[in-house]
Amino acid sequence: MRKRFTESYPESDKETVHAMLLVIVEKVVVELEKGGLDNVLGVSASSGDFFSEDLWNTVWEVSNKVLEDMNKERKKEKMKEFLQCDEVKEMCRFAGEVGIRGDLLRELRFKWAREKMEEHDFYQGLERMRKEAARAEDGESVEFEIGGGVEEKDKKDKVVELPKRKGKIK
Repeated sequence: MRKRFTESYPESDKETVHAMLLVIVEKVVVELEKGGLDNVLGVSASSGDFFSEDLWNTVWEVSNKVLEDMNKERKKEKMKEFLQCDEVKEMCRFAGEVGIRGDLLRELRFKWAREKMEEHDFYQGLERMRKEAARAEDGESVEFEIGGGVEEKDKKDKVVELPKRKGKIK
């Protein structure tokens, strides 16, 4: 952001650019406290009372780049963990014994680490979905118990069963 301001205002000194950035950050924080990330661009662009639409677009463009860089760095750190994983090391040892060397071994190592990371992320996502479903189910049962006046005895008697089969088994 500082780079863009120095390009836009070449006659301004460093302190002036710093003050302008400080004002922008304060306004962005105020907007975030008002309505969150979802509403900031729409509210600020339509209101036009403090910043222009171009300035808001620049702010969000720069912040998105920063978020992308942060996510890349986080992913890189996570990848380092999986590169040192025992399974990946074992596969690399085996590939080395088979005769795979150099760049191909390096590419395979990164491929295996990435696959391991994707598998881990997949199972984490499933676990998160399971927990959210359990929380939602608990939330519904709590609302039902409060609204319906279910007694403690009725909760113990309720048993979940499979439906009875109708007809004969062939």
